[in-house]
Amino acid sequence: MLNFDKYNKDFYNLTQIGKIILFMSQTIEKIYNELKKIKKRNIVVFHLDKSDQNYNYCKKFINKLGYDLKISKKQFLQLKKRTSYKFENKKISFNKNEVIEYKKYKKKYLIYLNKILKLSL
Repeated sequence: MLNFDKYNKDFYNLTQIGKIILFMSQTIEKIYNELKKIKKRNIVVFHLDKSDQNYNYCKKFINKLGYDLKISKKQFLQLKKRTSYKFENKKISFNKNEVIEYKKYKKKYLIYLNKILKLSL
């Protein structure tokens, strides 16, 4: 059983989308609260979205950790065998309640995500 603090009673009435975004927002808040206990200079955030097919970003990140990326840019770009196929990316549509729940908890998620990103500057 997960502890959703003040949202425990609400959880059971949420749609599946609402439960997912509530879980994500609570999790990122807990991550932020733990990161606040660590010295800023010891926090390094890896941006998965920035790293995809980005040799320079990955090389710089690995250097921050005290290591050297020992493969060429060409070798790096060949690591990703393929992108996803069309049939793997189904179009998802939300109903009205799911949109409302998503927007409600996404806002909280983004607040804590931005706080985490500021910690790592």
